[in-house]
Amino acid sequence: MAKITDLDKPSEKKKKSSSKKKSLKEHIEDEDEENKIDTTHLYADNLNGDVYTETNANPKAKVHSTEWMKILHGDPVEINPSLGQGMKIMTVAEWTSRWKQNDRFPDCLACGSTNTKEHHFTQTWCRGKKKFESETICMDCHMWSWRSYVDPDFLTPEEFDKIRWEKMVKENEEARKLARAKKN
Repeated sequence: MAKITDLDKPSEKKKKSSSKKKSLKEHIEDEDEENKIDTTHLYADNLNGDVYTETNANPKAKVHSTEWMKILHGDPVEINPSLGQGMKIMTVAEWTSRWKQNDRFPDCLACGSTNTKEHHFTQTWCRGKKKFESETICMDCHMWSWRSYVDPDFLTPEEFDKIRWEKMVKENEEARKLARAKKN
């Protein structure tokens, strides 16, 4: 027969604390969640110039330009791989059904409607400078609205490195000339 010890008695067992102390990491993560800023549309805030706009009957971005022509002619286009496979003749509404509206630029530049869907968006941030492109289709007039922006002093990493290396080569060349002049 088993003997009941003091540890087995329910009244004397130590109660586990239900309010577990948070680790420092968990505490910091909770603070970050509370102070989190929605960065979804920061690409279009504090711009140093104007946003270039253009209205077109056909998409300017090459992403869907061939499909758009097929839609207009009633030719089959490729089905979104998440929905199936193969080709299908689609209406504009069916083709754009999975696209979403750009909440930062919801209006059509041609007719002013807010019934638009975005099919092309790219953004680049490099050393605090920004560049973006956005193209939306108006579901009312079927015109395409293009918006793009580039900070005046925006450089890609390749352009920045090229300038830096050219400057370094020039400084090196000048230092060599001075060293040669001192020898003579």
